[in-house]
Amino acid sequence: VDAVPAATTLRLQGFLYAFGATSLVTECVKRYCGYWRPYFYDECDFSSTTGKCEGDDYESAYRSFPSGHSSMSMFSLLYASWCLLGAARLGRPLRVGGVDVGGPAVMACLAPFGLAVFIAASRVVDNDHWPADVVTGAVIGGGFATLFYHRYF
Repeated sequence: VDAVPAATTLRLQGFLYAFGATSLVTECVKRYCGYWRPYFYDECDFSSTTGKCEGDDYESAYRSFPSGHSSMSMFSLLYASWCLLGAARLGRPLRVGGVDVGGPAVMACLAPFGLAVFIAASRVVDNDHWPADVVTGAVIGGGFATLFYHRYF
């Protein structure tokens, strides 16, 4: 008897591959394309008289694109939603005591995805990222979550 069921092993394997791919792509794009954060001038101590940044350490202010929080939260929580939807097997009628609970079950399975959307949106609301940063991060994370989930299931 296996100590860990095969489906759990495959879910973990897919999660780890998606984590690695999301981290790698997000970090590579940040280093290649990363542009100014919305608060760049505050971070670099921009002087309007000289027209230059006078601060010493403002490297992180150049790393806005894409949002790492958005990509990692979208990958992990969308992957969790995929796993919950797959485990719930909602393709058949789901009744409890004669009441159809399929709709609420789907909503419960999508709750992690909703949290990922909230986290991504909070990056714009908190003025840490531009909307394009967040959308691109979410597409990267969501793409790898979907790819690696459906690779195994």
